[in-house]
Amino acid sequence: VTVSLALTAKRMSHRKVLVKHLEAVETLGSTTVIASDKTGTLTQNRMTVQHTWYDDKILDVPAARNKKEYDQMCDDSKGKMYNTEDPTFKILHAIGAVCNNSKFLVSEENPTPVTEGWLKDDYNMLDVNCSSDASETGLVKALQPIRDVEEFRKA
Repeated sequence: VTVSLALTAKRMSHRKVLVKHLEAVETLGSTTVIASDKTGTLTQNRMTVQHTWYDDKILDVPAARNKKEYDQMCDDSKGKMYNTEDPTFKILHAIGAVCNNSKFLVSEENPTPVTEGWLKDDYNMLDVNCSSDASETGLVKALQPIRDVEEFRKA
């Protein structure tokens, strides 16, 4: 990563590029994992988390519309779903909630807050708009069933 950053910096200097936020460039040098996505063309800028990987295991993440559907998916998982009591998952959950700016938006078409609508059988949390990009929105919608993300951030 450091070599590629040095080469990129050299190319940028030849093109007279001015970096306004040096901290961002420095942060890239210490990065070990970069997750990226290209959404919009085929996905309509929608993403859902389907799997998580921790402790050398790939586990399912239910993309549920409401509590009833979430509970059903948990019952049907046959041990292939994440364990909310696992210490590693708790850390992963905290990172996904706190290192994320996405919030559920309340609008005329979706006037019910997610915390209330989630409990209704006909509610579809996956259709609720959020204030961020598709990646962060997907994470928030995957974490919300476990614990209200806004409440988690305040705690």
